[in-house]
Amino acid sequence: MLAEPQLERKLQRKLKQFIGCDAHKKFSVFASTDEAGVHGRTTRVTHERKVFREYLRELLPGSEIALETSGCYYWIVDDMEQAGHYPRLLRPGRLSDG
Repeated sequence: MLAEPQLERKLQRKLKQFIGCDAHKKFSVFASTDEAGVHGRTTRVTHERKVFREYLRELLPGSEIALETSGCYYWIVDDMEQAGHYPRLLRPGRLSDG
């Protein structure tokens, strides 16, 4: 029998997740929604590299992460790729509802 955290992770893999990253100068904010429309937690992550990389390792492997292009996104993309994720760069303004 799977331990509770393992079972929860296995169930999460069955639903596709949509993750967005709003990068700022000193921190990023991650938010997620699954294909059923259920919102996950919103998490503010400092840009201290060790903390940022540890957070990326906690995400489901192979996650696609939407990221608005900005002047400070290069190292963020590198860390996402090194953690096994797929960053998807979007032009500024393409994330709004308007």
